[in-house]
Amino acid sequence: MDGPIRRRRGYVKLDAAKVRRRMHEFGWDDNDVVDHISLDDRTTRRIIAGEQVQKAKAAKLAEALKTTVAALLVEQATNVHADQDSEHFGTFGEWNIVDVLSDHCKTSNGLEYEICRLERRLVPGSFGRGKHYNLRYLRTEDRAVIENRLARHPTVCDRLGRHPSFPENKAAEGDGRDSFWVIDRWEDGRTLAEMIASGPLNKTVLCKTIREIAEALHALHEHKIIRRELTPAFIMLRDADLSVLLTDLELAKILEGSRTVSTEWKENPFLAPEVFRDKCDERSDVFSWAQILYYAATGKKPDKLPEPTAFLAVELPTAVKEIARRCVAPMPDSRPGSMKDVLKAIRDWK
Repeated sequence: MDGPIRRRRGYVKLDAAKVRRRMHEFGWDDNDVVDHISLDDRTTRRIIAGEQVQKAKAAKLAEALKTTVAALLVEQATNVHADQDSEHFGTFGEWNIVDVLSDHCKTSNGLEYEICRLERRLVPGSFGRGKHYNLRYLRTEDRAVIENRLARHPTVCDRLGRHPSFPENKAAEGDGRDSFWVIDRWEDGRTLAEMIASGPLNKTVLCKTIREIAEALHALHEHKIIRRELTPAFIMLRDADLSVLLTDLELAKILEGSRTVSTEWKENPFLAPEVFRDKCDERSDVFSWAQILYYAATGKKPDKLPEPTAFLAVELPTAVKEIARRCVAPMPDSRPGSMKDVLKAIRDWK
């Protein structure tokens, strides 16, 4: 990487039209926004009008509107400006690093990464979602192995083709030193985890979302791939139509392939019990699907090993409850054999 990624107090310019559309969805006018943000009236109205403001202040508006600053940004690379005493974001290959969207996160085996918004230098207006892995602390021999595993993402994307529930990959490569990048075409949206933070999904969105997740997992399984580590943080809902996008496919397992990025599993209620024993197949994703259904329908994190009665009190059609109950059985042999069986069971859910 030609310049350091530095998270710092920057300035952003929000797209006033995007902000207004989001306000309209909430039925808010300017005064309603002022009432929901702990900023002075003048600053709030500057943000709404699309004037340049500190990112921390813009984040308060984004939080009130249940979205992210990135989703409201003006579509140009110059919307983020460094303070005079800080360094620029830097570049990677043909990409300018416009913004850092996440804190440092870790995969199950401890690899550090962060999510960035990128723009192609020679194609203004062409943006990417970049996942930047920090390999600085790995030994040279380990780094080559990890880079090979991280390159699984474009392999999975290639197998799936242009499926609507999976990203369009642009690059997956290292810089020869300390970093590895996985870059997909940018799509505006929020993670399912962010959506559910404000409460369970409404019935219409719930049905659409859960069905599309099931269809996406079925597509993976048709290509001999298991997602295995699916959680609400790795599922995006596009702003345009709330369609599902499964991200972070370098964490998937190709059944006839080598080991993947994650080998040591953190406690996670969305993972099937057998994953922790490094034994998994399509039925592991069946378990994750049902756990995500419970979370999306109730707004409550599911138990690690749910009781058979967990879905009884959830407002769902009887057929959906029954298949979900079977999906979270602790033993894989007691679950439906495939996502095809799940899709058949929920086909009449509307």
